Amino acid sequence: MSEVILKKDGRIVVRGTEIVTQDEYEVDLNPALLATLGRGILLKIKDAAQLPLGSVGVCVLGDGTVYLSIRLPQLKLKTAATIDGEKAWPVFSSAGTAIEFLWVPPDDCAVIYLAQMVPTSPGWACKQPYLFAQDLTKPADFYHLPLANLYSDCRLCTGLDRPTAGSNALDCLAAALNHLEASRWNSHLIGDNGDVDNAKAVFQFKVVKDGFETLTNPKWKSYSRKVGTTLLEYIAL
Repeated sequence: MSEVILKKDGRIVVRGTEIVTQDEYEVDLNPALLATLGRGILLKIKDAAQLPLGSVGVCVLGDGTVYLSIRLPQLKLKTAATIDGEKAWPVFSSAGTAIEFLWVPPDDCAVIYLAQMVPTSPGWACKQPYLFAQDLTKPADFYHLPLANLYSDCRLCTGLDRPTAGSNALDCLAAALNHLEASRWNSHLIGDNGDVDNAKAVFQFKVVKDGFETLTNPKWKSYSRKVGTTLLEYIAL
């Protein structure tokens, strides 16, 4: 028996699990092997690493591209807001004072962050992040949430300033997630997707003494759009 390990420095090694065969060797992703494998999936590993937000899955393609995936327990929405009595909701505008909301997904919804990582010299860089919502009652179904800054294929628009390079792929993912939490959500793409009313329906909050609490909408799928893309195959959770 053997196990495949993603090292913190980004190397992929195979290690024997029996006492007499615990030596490990590195998988050589040489150009000839990559050309043979093409863009097919070479390795797919759940719980490959751990970050404060949760466990990280890794998917390695034949051309050396690495996709890291993590389920987000909450989504920080930093943007302008409308407050009406005991209710509040983000308006996704670059104008006005920014308020931080912590949106907690419904019990049947998993918010998944998928990041395409590419090796640089030196280190790694996050080439493109994606944000999907998975229906936990039907795990094969994924949705596009009615969010600003989210293209129709669930690509996240991260702006021009993306300080997401790291010495290894995991550090790079952590930097990308920090960038997501620190960024302000604006009106980019919200009008293009026609999601203004849907966003108000899904992302509602109750005004409480210490801030805001999520008002869960059990019909979140009715205000989101089902998506299908080969990228979903790269989620390893």
